[in-house]
Amino acid sequence: MAASLKKHERVYEKLRLKIASGELPLGSKLPNERALAVDLGVAVMTLRKALDRLKEEGHLLRRPYHGTVITAAKFSAKSSRQPTKPCVGLVVPGALSATAHPVYSRFLNGLEGVLSEHRARIKMVVSNPAKATAEEHFLNVIREERVDGWIIPAMISPLVRSALKRTPAPKVLMHFADDALSPHFFETNCHSLGIKIGTHLLAEGYRRVIVLSQPVHSFLRQQLVSALQDTLHQQGATLRLHSLAHVGAADGARECRKLLQSGEKFDAVVCDDDDMAFGVVQALKESGLTPPDIGVIGAGDFPVSSLMTPPLTTIFFPYYQVGREVAGLLMDLIAQYPVEPAHRMFVSRLIVRSSSQKTPQTPPFRDVAVAQPQTNIQP
Repeated sequence: MAASLKKHERVYEKLRLKIASGELPLGSKLPNERALAVDLGVAVMTLRKALDRLKEEGHLLRRPYHGTVITAAKFSAKSSRQPTKPCVGLVVPGALSATAHPVYSRFLNGLEGVLSEHRARIKMVVSNPAKATAEEHFLNVIREERVDGWIIPAMISPLVRSALKRTPAPKVLMHFADDALSPHFFETNCHSLGIKIGTHLLAEGYRRVIVLSQPVHSFLRQQLVSALQDTLHQQGATLRLHSLAHVGAADGARECRKLLQSGEKFDAVVCDDDDMAFGVVQALKESGLTPPDIGVIGAGDFPVSSLMTPPLTTIFFPYYQVGREVAGLLMDLIAQYPVEPAHRMFVSRLIVRSSSQKTPQTPPFRDVAVAQPQTNIQP
């Protein structure tokens, strides 16, 4: 054990001197563990003990998708340009009822996994332009609290935008672009998703489509609805958008009952999320209708979506991976690493199941657009 510890200490000292001398400069990436162990002539386990000590002292940092990098050339815990415990401001859309939404929970899990590695804490601030008290609280946080970086996954009011624009803290945007706020922007492939949904509905024989959605303020949601509408119209099918104030099973069921009572003709319903789709299916069954006679499509691929009767066609969003990517990028920005403006695209998938599938398939469930998520795609 003593010999092993002595060897570990020698490796630690050798790497420490390389960092202090600048041979391993700030921001540079270490080779992978196996290659580095061979170069140093030690076992991988011995090397890991040395690396763990350097990480604990704040000189190395494991960056997701980038490997292990040098974060401090001087051997002082305070020498890193990243705050000891960074505070990350997270804008929570008021419509999502804080963090209860399943899709948003996936994003948070990915986010927190990376931030915990940096000992960062999250300051959640609800954005709800319709409520003056929420906006005033948001402004107070911007003015009075130290926030080292912001993640903004929703459109914000002009007042809050103006206040954020004046703060020097780095920002990462999601679902909307605003170069005056930040050049770093994440989005998903909503336009191609709209085309895929429309193509699927047409192939299954649906011609009169209703979209149940909150008011379309999101640029990406506009892209999806516009692409879906164009795809349907090219084949003589119709689309009508019904705006709902809230997203939920009860709201979906209530709106579906109104449609049935009004006599409006429709043969497919596309919903904002799976929860709303659950309510639509419930209302259809109450009226003696069973999907796929009326096609139903949700969004989010909630855990119970595949267990419904019938199983629900839905959209899978890779938000766990998005959360990890967003957190990794923001921590790089907070640490003042040189980062190129990031426009990153993540590929979401349409998962076709029996709720919108009139034609029997083998196997019964199929995955449309099986391409893996793509990152770092420049516009």
